[in-house]
Amino acid sequence: SESGIEVPKLLLYGGCRDEHDESRVEELRTLASNLDIEDLVEFHLNAPFDELKDALARSLLGIHTMWNEHFGIAPVEILASGVLLCAHNSGGPKMDIISQGTTGFLATDAEEYADTFLQILEKYDKEKRQEIRSAAAESVKRFSQENFLLSFSAATKSIL
Repeated sequence: SESGIEVPKLLLYGGCRDEHDESRVEELRTLASNLDIEDLVEFHLNAPFDELKDALARSLLGIHTMWNEHFGIAPVEILASGVLLCAHNSGGPKMDIISQGTTGFLATDAEEYADTFLQILEKYDKEKRQEIRSAAAESVKRFSQENFLLSFSAATKSIL
């Protein structure tokens, strides 16, 4: 921008498996156009994993809005990448993945998501952001393949 401040963009990554998914993407494109923000929203459908990793490496904030997701590897991957995440305050993110304000953030509606992002951008300095990133990275190690194998082996040891 002219002020030298980078204008944030919403990067949407996800799989597009069928006509229902394609219809949803078209609805979102139309919404962005109607809101006159289409140049601030990018759709990346069925992107290669390396492209997703590159985008996460360049991102500050992540949003995961799925309601009542059972567990959700996507929030874990976002946190592991060092992105500050705000996920829906339900299901796996609420019960198993995020400790509110410590490893990430939880919200239930558009206003709470927006308030959370404003809080992070306006009130959290680099040190506070790094503190949350570090706590999140440490927390999601419990979901690693190595930890899974160790826990599984310990749990099944008596029956094998």
